Amino acid sequence: MIQVRRYVKRNMSHEKFDAIFTSYPSLASPFCGLMLKRMGMSGALILDFRDPLSYGKSQGIGVKRRIQSYLVEQSSFAIFASNGVKNMILGQNENWGLGKDSIILNNGYDPDDRSLIGELHLEKNNRFKIIYTGSLYGGKRDITPLFSSIKTIIERKHYAAESIEFHYAGHEGRLFRELCCQWGFDNSIVDHGVVSRSESLALQNASDLCVVATWNTNEDQGILTGKVFEFFMLRKPVLGIVSGNLPDSEIKKVIDDVGAGFCYETMQPDRLSLLVEWLENLIDKKLKTGVVDLEYQNTVNDFSFERTVYNLRKALESSIQAPFGNKKND
Repeated sequence: MIQVRRYVKRNMSHEKFDAIFTSYPSLASPFCGLMLKRMGMSGALILDFRDPLSYGKSQGIGVKRRIQSYLVEQSSFAIFASNGVKNMILGQNENWGLGKDSIILNNGYDPDDRSLIGELHLEKNNRFKIIYTGSLYGGKRDITPLFSSIKTIIERKHYAAESIEFHYAGHEGRLFRELCCQWGFDNSIVDHGVVSRSESLALQNASDLCVVATWNTNEDQGILTGKVFEFFMLRKPVLGIVSGNLPDSEIKKVIDDVGAGFCYETMQPDRLSLLVEWLENLIDKKLKTGVVDLEYQNTVNDFSFERTVYNLRKALESSIQAPFGNKKND
C-alpha cells in the first residue's frame, strides 16, 4: 500500500476518476482502493467479490468476517460472482447501507480463447471420451455418480468397458485412477498429467463429454467454477455433478438455461435414473455414428466477456451516473 500511495502521489496527484475498481480475492486491492478514495482520487469505490472472505456462521466473530463487513460498508457499488456469493456476504452484513447498488456478474468466457486450442494427437477411434480437468479437492468434488451411471449403461447395453475412455488432466491423477479402478475401468484410463491451458482446451475440445464437479451447501454456495464456462465456449456436452445438502444450485441453473447438458445433484438421488438415460443417449449416438453433437441455446452468449462488460458498464452508468467505455457499439 505504501508503494501505491507513493506512485499515485508522484504520477497521478492531479487525476480525478469516476470510480475506483477493486476485486477480491486479493485483500490488497480493496484496501488500496479505499486508500485512494480517501486520497480524493474518486468518490466511488467499486468492490468486486469473486469469493467471500468469510464462509459459514462459525466464523461470525472472526477477523475475516469483520474485514469483509468493513469493506462492504465502505463500498459504493458491489459486484458478486453469483447469487450464492452475494447471499453469503450480505447475509453477514445486514447493515449494508440503503441506496447502495449491486449486480450479479458471473464468470464467463472469451470467445477469442478458441484460438488458444493447441494441437492434440489422440488415437482416432469411436470410443466415448470423457474428460475431467483440474482438482478433485481430495475427493470433495464427488464424481462417483459418473462411474456408477457408466457402469449401469455398460451392463445394460452389453458394451465393452473399453468402449469408454476416462481422460484426466491435473495434479490428482492418482486419485482419479483409484476411482476408475474401483468401478472396474482399469483399462479405460488416460492420465495426461499436468498440462498447459492450450493443451487443456484441446483435450476438452476433442472429448465427447466434459465433466465439472462442485458442491453446494448452506455455508458454501453459488460456486460457479470457471471450467464450466470454458465448456460453454467450446459448445461441448457438459455433465455437472454437485454434492452437498442444498439443491437447485446455480451451476445447475446455468447448465440448464443454456442447454449445455445435464446436472446431477447428489442430494436428489431420485434423478440418478435421468442421468443414466441422458448419458446412455450420448454414448449410443457416439458408438453408432462416431459423433456427439449438442445444440446450445443462444443464451450461452450471455456469458461471453463482451456481454459481461456491456452489462457491467450499463449498471455502473446507472448507479454512479458517469459514462464508462465506448458507447459506439451499443
